[in-house]
Amino acid sequence: MRRFSPAERELVHRAMHEAEERTARYYCFPPHRWQDLRFDLLTRRDREWQPLPPPVLARLQRLVKLGAIPGRSYDFYRIQLNDPAILDVFHRRDFGAELYPFLVYILTHEMVHLVRLSSILEEEAPAAESPAAEEERVDRISRQILCSAPRMEIDPIISKFTLRINRDAHQ
Repeated sequence: MRRFSPAERELVHRAMHEAEERTARYYCFPPHRWQDLRFDLLTRRDREWQPLPPPVLARLQRLVKLGAIPGRSYDFYRIQLNDPAILDVFHRRDFGAELYPFLVYILTHEMVHLVRLSSILEEEAPAAESPAAEEERVDRISRQILCSAPRMEIDPIISKFTLRINRDAHQ
């Protein structure tokens, strides 16, 4: 099973930082609010990584962790990338761009899910919508974030990675 090379993992971490910055800027979060979110990012090389079905590119999980004070818990989120699926889709789709913008696209999408599922922005919490409606909303917001502050070549990714593909590939 394919996995990100060390150089590609470095791109993942850079892309995560950019996705965080863009998402925080879009929602106008002050730095202290963003730091309240507790999450990590896993790729296939990480020990806690769990296999995902081939079409799934990434998954966001909400976990409840016990705090330092007995009886207290907090929400913790885990973004897991599916290296083989991402690499396969990237090479198969021939985006005409480098892997980095595709990773920023995927991670921005996951960051929007994280914001919507967390308590950081109560008015953004997902209503009792269908999963497809939620995906459409997250996809729309992700595109707004990525198109609002172009610092890289994201157009080939957005134009070829349609919502239909996104729905099929993101469970």
